[in-house]
Amino acid sequence: MDNQKGLIIGTLIGSAVGAAVAVLTTPKSGPELRSDINEQLEYGKLKAEDAAILLKERMEAFTEIIEESSSNLSETVVEEANQIVHEVKRALELLREQDDLDATEIKKLVKSVI
Repeated sequence: MDNQKGLIIGTLIGSAVGAAVAVLTTPKSGPELRSDINEQLEYGKLKAEDAAILLKERMEAFTEIIEESSSNLSETVVEEANQIVHEVKRALELLREQDDLDATEIKKLVKSVI
């Protein structure tokens, strides 16, 4: 996104400098020169507005993508956490049912949950 912003800013600055050089190096009378400068400034203003609109649209689309992705990620984390809790509860129930478990069997149950 920073590359696109830099590209847009560079294009605008390059256009303005190029237009200014072209206007200033062309032999014209004072009123003609002022008129050309005003036209170029107006053109630059329109280009800057277009770039701002484009940048705003892209930022809105990017924001939507991020919001959707974070929502999906949150749902996945909750689902996985619920699954782990369910497996731990099941393992604890097995432990309660079998009073004669030894340490090896307990380790196996814990490893199966993890």
